[in-house]
Amino acid sequence: MSIRFTLTKAGVRDLGRARSYRVAFGVMAAFFVAILYVVGVKLLIAPLLARPELDRDLLAAAVTGLVYCTVLIITGLSLDINAIQPLVRGKASGSVESLLATPVTGRDLWLALSVASILPGIVVGVIAGAIATAVLGLTYLAPNEIPTATVWMILNCFVLLPILYFTVALLVHAVGLPGRATSGGVIAQVFLPVFASVIMNLAGRSVIAVTRADLAIVQLGLIVVLVGILVAVARGVTKERIVLSCRR
Repeated sequence: MSIRFTLTKAGVRDLGRARSYRVAFGVMAAFFVAILYVVGVKLLIAPLLARPELDRDLLAAAVTGLVYCTVLIITGLSLDINAIQPLVRGKASGSVESLLATPVTGRDLWLALSVASILPGIVVGVIAGAIATAVLGLTYLAPNEIPTATVWMILNCFVLLPILYFTVALLVHAVGLPGRATSGGVIAQVFLPVFASVIMNLAGRSVIAVTRADLAIVQLGLIVVLVGILVAVARGVTKERIVLSCRR
């Protein structure tokens, strides 16, 4: 069993044991997703179904948009809640320095913390998205003979979006581990509202749609940009700089 796997497993287990994390994540996720569905069904889907002639493409875009936002919100909230607190506690308690006194490298710790912070959100987000796909599809798409899950919808919601958030998690810890943990936290806190706002505005203007390739291009482009930033920032993720950051 590799060091990285062991560290990641321990990180996920610690988050699962934290009652405050589970409660905060569950309440916030339920609240925001509930608002999303009330607004989405009332303002997007209901008016489309009330038209004399149904626009099948718009209905598919609206329904899959709700699925996409479900995964987006749940995964983003998970990263926002648990990305930085474990790192802050680890630096303050000395556990980070203790780990680095062993054969654990800076990169081992960086990757393990990044995966542990985003993996629960991705798993829960994908499961919630799959449930939303089935329920919304059976309720609104299947009766109108519209495919519930297309290739682009699956790629955008369940492949590219989790990869995008994993890249963000890597960046958060590449900044917060060798520097101030709160600096990485700012990235996690800002990314969800900014990205969600941009995507929703573009979708509302029919510039992009979950059922089309254009959203995939946007996400791929953003992933490439973030990877480019990571290549530069990750050079500073060294054992020496991490230890120094713990003593500030």
